[in-house]
Amino acid sequence: MAEHFVDLKDSNSMKFTIKLGRPGRSIAELLKKRHTLAGPVNNWGSIVGAELYYGQAYESMPPWKGFIEEGAGELLPALTNQGAAALLFIPVGNQYLIYIFGYGFLSINDGFTEWDFGLKVVLNSIDSNGIKSLDSHTINQKAKNKRVQVATQAGIDEFDVDILQDLVSQISGKAVDASFAKTLTGGSSLSMTVDMQGTSVVRKSSQIMHRYAATSYQTNFKWIDFIAPEKDPLIIDALNLSLESALSDLVAHNGNHEFVLSYPSIVELENLDYITFGGFESTQEFDVITISDWVAEYRSSGYQQLAHNPTAISLDLHDGHGKVFKSFPFYRCLTTEIDYQGAVYILTSGTWFKLDADHYETVSRFFIQLSNSNEFKSGEQTNETTEEGYLKNSLRAGDELLDRKLYNNHGVKNTLEYGDIINDQAEVIHVKDGGSSAKLSHLFNQGTVSARLLLTDKTFRSGFRSKITNTTTKALFPLAAVVPANTTIVFRILKKGPEFTLPFFSKIILYDTYQKIKRMGYNFRLDWVEYV
Repeated sequence: MAEHFVDLKDSNSMKFTIKLGRPGRSIAELLKKRHTLAGPVNNWGSIVGAELYYGQAYESMPPWKGFIEEGAGELLPALTNQGAAALLFIPVGNQYLIYIFGYGFLSINDGFTEWDFGLKVVLNSIDSNGIKSLDSHTINQKAKNKRVQVATQAGIDEFDVDILQDLVSQISGKAVDASFAKTLTGGSSLSMTVDMQGTSVVRKSSQIMHRYAATSYQTNFKWIDFIAPEKDPLIIDALNLSLESALSDLVAHNGNHEFVLSYPSIVELENLDYITFGGFESTQEFDVITISDWVAEYRSSGYQQLAHNPTAISLDLHDGHGKVFKSFPFYRCLTTEIDYQGAVYILTSGTWFKLDADHYETVSRFFIQLSNSNEFKSGEQTNETTEEGYLKNSLRAGDELLDRKLYNNHGVKNTLEYGDIINDQAEVIHVKDGGSSAKLSHLFNQGTVSARLLLTDKTFRSGFRSKITNTTTKALFPLAAVVPANTTIVFRILKKGPEFTLPFFSKIILYDTYQKIKRMGYNFRLDWVEYV
């Protein structure tokens, strides 16, 4: 392959944004079917097999033009928004590196590009304390997108990442080798500022692919592989079939598989006016979206089961002028968990991830050991059908109800409950119906935060004590300081039998919660009350 040296005239510095096509995918597959770019220019820069596409990615009238003209009292000269774009495909083995210029990203079929390409290049190029910014996506029923930045550089501990639950989607940092790049940002794409003096697109492409294939990141960032993208096309096809079947059952009201619907990346909410579903006959406008909203809207459009490919449905975000400023494929907005051939797979941001085998074994072993220990209590049954009914009618001697008594900090009411039940055995009991991962996530989070504040915050302890009427119980929680070794934090789950189990990601959160409660010095117990 001939080398093409870039002549940048006034500057040797160049910023590139690059994606990597999956093995065996052709340029025709990597381009959207309805792209508007001209081309190809074959063998660009004398590189055999390279192709260049270029043009305007879009052209439209500004949505504010009419407002301006109305105030001016006259028609203004033509004002047009345009998006100049180019895509340069460079062959590397049986894959293509896609160099993206301007609005070229609008013409790429992201479904056929590598999810971890930029992330792996960055992690193989920075040291353990070289992170400047980090985006993450929490894989649970809250599905939170988060970005944390620091003024200089720092290690992973400064970025509030829970490696058991958070999927890191983008990292920015400074390269150790300045000759490779000055700065780097990587997620599914790679953005890098490079000095092209004395180098070429071919040589730089080779260096990038070498960084992507390297495993040096495992020294400092091994945790990134706890949840790794699945790349076997046969497994992905099987998982997608299971996904479509579960969605179809959900629409038909025959399924109870859990899904979360959320934005796959951070959205600038100041631009958002309302949300609609695209790809089927939907007209409803939403302020927020849930999977229940989609099911109801899909059924109201006349469908009794899934009749569309999930990639053909979209979430369309509209601005104040009614224009769609961001559109996400429905498939990319789904988060769910599927067991397949003895492994746990998670779909999020349009990619299937397989949980690391060692991590899976660690969590599974923990749950089995906990279930067979004196820190797990079962055998109680209730005829009540709701959490409210259980709390109202199932108190034991020495129990006192705290449900719905909220922590009030300096006059600002929080949604944090002290607990649901307190008793004269110094047990702080948090109770939740275990019918969904969302409820369990709330249970474990609330119990952990309450335990931390009880230990560290005198204002919280004062409020906590003020809710307790039993003087014997109140004496077990001194205002000066709580003794965690004398206190048990209890998580009581109301759930149907015949045996006790949890969704795997709820097990992960339970594992994380257990570690945190024990590190604070408390006793821990998990209770199962069986609905009958």
